[in-house]
Formats: sequence, C-alpha cells, structure tokens
Amino acid sequence: MGIAIYTQPMSKKLLDLDDELLAQAVEIADEHTQVGAVRQALEEFVRRHAAADFLKLMQGGMLADLSKPGILAEARR
Repeated sequence: MGIAIYTQPMSKKLLDLDDELLAQAVEIADEHTQVGAVRQALEEFVRRHAAADFLKLMQGGMLADLSKPGILAEARR
C-alpha cells in the first residue's frame, strides 16, 4: 500500500455515516479504504452537478451561438 500525496488542502471531519451505505460505496467504488470511496463519491457528485448546470445553459440557449456556422471558426482565429 502506497502513501497518498495530496496537493489540495485537506481537513479532518467527523461525520455520522450509514455503515451499510458506506460499505456499499466502498464496494461499488472498488476502493480499498472508506476515505477513498467517500472522496470518489464526492468527486462524482460535484461532476454531476457541474454537468447538470452545463446542460441547463445549453437548454436555455445561453450557448446557442455555438450552433451557428462560422462562430467556432471565428473563435479559433
């Protein structure tokens, strides 16, 4: 087992977690530690939230110009 090197600030937290749910998360995440499973779950949660926000922008027409011919070509110049 190697030593994890973190480049981000870290802090310890005391959390009340459902033992069965945590065990399932460890298994699903294919992690060897509870810390790894929780980290992976948090990363996935944040990624999904960011993707949902982006989807809302696309559906709201905020990025509609990207579908117009020439807009991307102009941006690449």
